[in-house]
Amino acid sequence: MLDELAESGESIETFCRRLGVRRSTLYWWKWKLASSPRRSEQGAAIRLLPVTVSTGTGGSPPARPIVIELANLRLHVEAGTDVAYLGALIDRLRP
Repeated sequence: MLDELAESGESIETFCRRLGVRRSTLYWWKWKLASSPRRSEQGAAIRLLPVTVSTGTGGSPPARPIVIELANLRLHVEAGTDVAYLGALIDRLRP
């Protein structure tokens, strides 16, 4: 949205009014994005590991929960939980 604002040439007031966004919200995100490291800068610290997903015997999921640990976060989820949902949840909870 901030890129769209810059390309529009509009004032912040006009841009926010047109999109129905509060100026304070736009200013907050501008501050938040400027003060936090970009994901591309964090990329060097991220390691991807191969994962094999399988079902239990007879096609039923295993009885034990899956545990995902990320920094100071431990997340217990049931097998079969929607992967897109988990990805979005972890992204939002990541410090």
